[in-house]
Amino acid sequence: MLATVPSSSPVAAHASATGSSRPRWSAAPGSILCAASERADEPQQERAGRGDGRPGVRQVLLIVIDGPAGAGKSTVAQRVAEHYDVPLLDTGAIYRTVALVARRQGVAWDDEAGLARVVRAFPIEFRPADVEGARPRVLFDGVDVSQAIRTPEISDGASRVSAVPAVRAGLLAIQRELGARSCVAEGRDMGTVVFPGALHKFFLTASLDARARRRHAELTQKSHPGRSFEQVRTEVARRDERDTQRATAPLTRAPDAVVIDSSELPIADVVRRIIGHVDARRGAPT
Repeated sequence: MLATVPSSSPVAAHASATGSSRPRWSAAPGSILCAASERADEPQQERAGRGDGRPGVRQVLLIVIDGPAGAGKSTVAQRVAEHYDVPLLDTGAIYRTVALVARRQGVAWDDEAGLARVVRAFPIEFRPADVEGARPRVLFDGVDVSQAIRTPEISDGASRVSAVPAVRAGLLAIQRELGARSCVAEGRDMGTVVFPGALHKFFLTASLDARARRRHAELTQKSHPGRSFEQVRTEVARRDERDTQRATAPLTRAPDAVVIDSSELPIADVVRRIIGHVDARRGAPT
């Protein structure tokens, strides 16, 4: 069964008809996002990643991964989530969906009042991927937007709407409530703003050239050719500037985050390092 959240909460949970034992994110009309877990009756001893260590009580496992565009956060976070069998909170997908919906509704990406209306009624749902190892599918109002939110234009829009205070404020409480249950959360301010008390914090970075190469390869693979490497590099640098200099929740490393430079590291090595740090801190057997 899925978790039941009080009606006074901004997050409402709905029962799943799929019968899947995997945790799932879903949302209802009028809410942004809601968390669903097959064990809603388990006591929460570790909100924001901290527990009392009582034996016999399963603690919430919250792992946060921040970093700039192209650092590999999404892929790494997904594999870490699969390793621990917990949901992935892909905040980038949420902001991309905000940008897509705003564009379709004729709301400018710098229109704070209009964007506030967009996120106030936002029926978004995350479902398991159809293909093993792929990103979870994203549905908005019942329509699959997984591909539509992955275009270069919407990627740029996500960076723009995420700088709007009303958007971040509208999503903050929702993201924190999701973190009340086990998940891997990836984004740009997970460890500094959304979950500052998380026990397991990581900041994934890489050189500008390495990140631009990855982004260029990703665009080519997804049938978005036409952008040269230099164009992509300029776009990534511009996004870095926007993300780090915005007034609301700028991209910055949490002081207690473990920094991993992925410039020369394969994804598998980055995943192993994160799992190693988490298991060591949890006292898990090696």
